[in-house]
Amino acid sequence: LALVYGDRPFAKHWLYWQDFIGVFNEKNPSGEIVWSATYTQVLTIAAVVSLVVAIKRFVVGLWLSRNTFSHYGDQLARLLKRMVLVSQVA
Repeated sequence: LALVYGDRPFAKHWLYWQDFIGVFNEKNPSGEIVWSATYTQVLTIAAVVSLVVAIKRFVVGLWLSRNTFSHYGDQLARLLKRMVLVSQVA
């Protein structure tokens, strides 16, 4: 949010330092959109939605892993006991 908003050269043109491609430097004016209120709202909404999706993915992953462990935990314990026995025999 801080990088793409405001009146700084990077906010207006991401590749402002190069002269090879004119679309990405001062030859292509960015207008006033990078410091408008609507643009700020769009950026804020995008950041909040991204944060909510990340939290949702974490919670769903935690829930699914707990369910998987509770379902297959006994089988995993037996398998690990067999692996320890095989390693002790070998």
